Amino acid sequence: MNNMVCTRVGSAAAWPAQVAARETSSDDMLIKRIAGGDQLAMRTLFCRHRVALYRWLLRLVGDETLAEDLLSDVFLDVWRQAASFEARSSVLTWLLAIARHKALSARRRRTDAELDDELASSLVDPADDPELVLQK
Repeated sequence: MNNMVCTRVGSAAAWPAQVAARETSSDDMLIKRIAGGDQLAMRTLFCRHRVALYRWLLRLVGDETLAEDLLSDVFLDVWRQAASFEARSSVLTWLLAIARHKALSARRRRTDAELDDELASSLVDPADDPELVLQK
């Protein structure tokens, strides 16, 4: 999804509230179209929300590459689950909820955390001493 070309169309002179209302209502239509397999609707939704979602994910995970991966995962879920969207919230709220879940899951399974030297020296290795293994 990162190779999609996104362009912004519409009147720059439109009031922000009018633009937000138009985008919110059209987001609902995009989800319906995505549920039917419409790839153009998917690209449109992606282009509309990718920057805000990426920035939010980046604040949550603190890693650009991970934020990009999670962004792709969010929109993959949207593609797969669009038919299950019940419109109990706005599409943007739904996207943020998916993104939040993915970010929290990624933080829980994160393995690249640095090991404290003092803690590392206090850990006992249950394996045999390599020198003893060579002597056997």
